[in-house]
Amino acid sequence: MALQFLDFTAIVIEIMILPAIAFGLGWFVQRVRRRKKFRRFLRVFGSVVENPENIVLVLPLWALIETTRDDTRFKKVGFDGKAEEYYGPTRMIAFDDLEASAQVASILAEFYPAPIKYSIDNNPKLKLKDKTIILLGEPPANTLTQSVLEGVKQPYFEYVIENERGDHSMQTAIRDKTTDELFDTSGVWQYSMVLRIPNPESPKGYVFVVSGALAMGTLAAASYLKDHWEDFSHAQPTAGVLLKTPQSDFAHYLVVKRYGFLEG
Repeated sequence: MALQFLDFTAIVIEIMILPAIAFGLGWFVQRVRRRKKFRRFLRVFGSVVENPENIVLVLPLWALIETTRDDTRFKKVGFDGKAEEYYGPTRMIAFDDLEASAQVASILAEFYPAPIKYSIDNNPKLKLKDKTIILLGEPPANTLTQSVLEGVKQPYFEYVIENERGDHSMQTAIRDKTTDELFDTSGVWQYSMVLRIPNPESPKGYVFVVSGALAMGTLAAASYLKDHWEDFSHAQPTAGVLLKTPQSDFAHYLVVKRYGFLEG
């Protein structure tokens, strides 16, 4: 009888207790891994972002010049191919910039239960103090990007404006400040950058410039950051990546230069 009772007890332990122990152990391991990844996330984006209120995505706002309501400024084509003209909205965000924000937001969504904060580049209420700011879009499209790049000294990349000519249809290009090379977006390749610099108004935060000379380049830069954000956990506070991507093919970006990372 005693032996049967012991056998029954062993069965109960095996059926009920061992799965609970396995579940608890799995939960603990998962929690440890998540916490370790969150610490890496803080190294990349700054300890200030432990509070999700302190990280903001900034998109360029485009404003059309107002005119009379009799004018048609936009054309919409429906599923049936029929085109209609409208006066349309005055304040807009480029589709590629919006998709770029979704790429970056997918990084943050893993760590924050609530939606992240967005802003537009000319928002007078947006302050850099005690924040990590992610700037989407190049100057002059994103005026805050322009302001930051003009106001913060960093040794790697800058945007330059050149006169348009026959072999140079785009005004905006990226210059590698360390070699004085100019990367022109007029040809086969689009160029873009992901640049991290310390926030001059927040010692625990950063400013990320995620941008290209064209909106498609910005989308490629955002895609790169989504895929490789953890690389910045092994980088100097100021670090940058220069990318190139075929025209209209943001997913197939290639790394041209990397500065500030441990591997050089």
